Amino acid sequence: MRSVHQAAVSLLAVFLFVSIPSGAARATVIVSIPTDLCADPGATDIDVPIDLTNDTPPIDVRGIQLTLRDTPDELTFDQASCTSRTSGFVCTANEVSADNSITALIVDFGGGSIAPGTGAIMTIRLADAIPPCTPGSVVALDIENLLVSDVNNQPILDSVAVPGSFTCGCPTTTTVTTTSTTVTTITTTSTTLLPTTTTSTTVVTTTSSSSSTSTSLEPTTTTTTMPPTTTTSTTVVTTTSSTTSTSSTTSSTTVTTVTTTSTLLTSTTTEPTTTTTASTTTTSTTLGGLVPGGPLSKTEPDCYLELRVAGVQNGTATVEDNRKILCIDGDPCDLGPCDDLACDMHVAACVNQTDANLPDCTPPVGGLERAKIRSAFDIQIPEVLAEPACTPDVDVHIEVRLNKGGKYLEKKSRVKLKGKARALAGTKPRSDKDKWILQCVPRLTPCPD
Repeated sequence: MRSVHQAAVSLLAVFLFVSIPSGAARATVIVSIPTDLCADPGATDIDVPIDLTNDTPPIDVRGIQLTLRDTPDELTFDQASCTSRTSGFVCTANEVSADNSITALIVDFGGGSIAPGTGAIMTIRLADAIPPCTPGSVVALDIENLLVSDVNNQPILDSVAVPGSFTCGCPTTTTVTTTSTTVTTITTTSTTLLPTTTTSTTVVTTTSSSSSTSTSLEPTTTTTTMPPTTTTSTTVVTTTSSTTSTSSTTSSTTVTTVTTTSTLLTSTTTEPTTTTTASTTTTSTTLGGLVPGGPLSKTEPDCYLELRVAGVQNGTATVEDNRKILCIDGDPCDLGPCDDLACDMHVAACVNQTDANLPDCTPPVGGLERAKIRSAFDIQIPEVLAEPACTPDVDVHIEVRLNKGGKYLEKKSRVKLKGKARALAGTKPRSDKDKWILQCVPRLTPCPD
């Protein structure tokens, strides 16, 4: 981080943490930074809360000292302030430009302490440096050199630092214009009965006798009936209107049908019937899981060979230096039970990948000549090296290790892997050498629902 102003904290650190009696306190406290911080490029008011959880078990905290580091070096220090939990305390910070860090201190010289609870105890305001950050880029906010003391100025040994992250550019609200179409269909049916024609014919019958002659007329009727004539006409009227919705896509269609039937003697009318159908479309994003193997200082060949870890997103606090994967027991990266002091991870090997986190790495033309991964697990290399490919997932089980006093043993709760890939002759750079660390971190908060 590049310095904006200086604040003296070294003397305060000596007051809190140098003259410490024997018999350090045993309790678990968590100092953390949120992972959902964001601001627009060039922002000057990026507030980073420093959260303290000291209620499991309850313990009063006298003071805290820590180092905050942003990777990559994108943000600058502006000021530090206390919160409602540390009213009356001294909350100060000092930027050390030589090693890109901020040293922060929280203490009450009057002997006060931070009561058991959860929430922010300090806010560090940062600003986006010039040139401004690239939208979508992620800056890791790591907590280092954490020291926490109890009311007797003794260090609380089981103090855990949980890093956070800052994303350049906050999510925006998407406005979608939706069109509703109303179709009205009118059907008219008419039946006309044509006149009936009757023709009368007179037949004359003559009977002769000696005395008289008689003539009788017998009416004969012939009926001709014309069939009814039916005429059907259909008229379609279409009306289009526009509506606007926010953060969703909705299509609505309204159909109205009116039917009229008429005859010479009777008329039947059916009332309009309206049917409305609505559908909603939801868009979701699946996190990618490619981890190059580092380091950040050498990324040109890093896409030749990568690990794919389920539930992990490179560029966030779950991955450090493109190689160290921190999986918290019960988080999405742990496919086993929550809070079982173990992480069950799914890991695969991938070659020739186009990785958005590695803009300066291009998969080699023609693919790889050879590749290999060394580990305690059966992680193979794809059979085809001439094109992008990944192996099936391999189950990797890592247990959380604690000492007899219940302290988390970081180095014994992780495994290491090494990889190497070599491109075809004439490719520059030709070799990709990788190292990965898979580490299981104990859960210190309730399991998600």
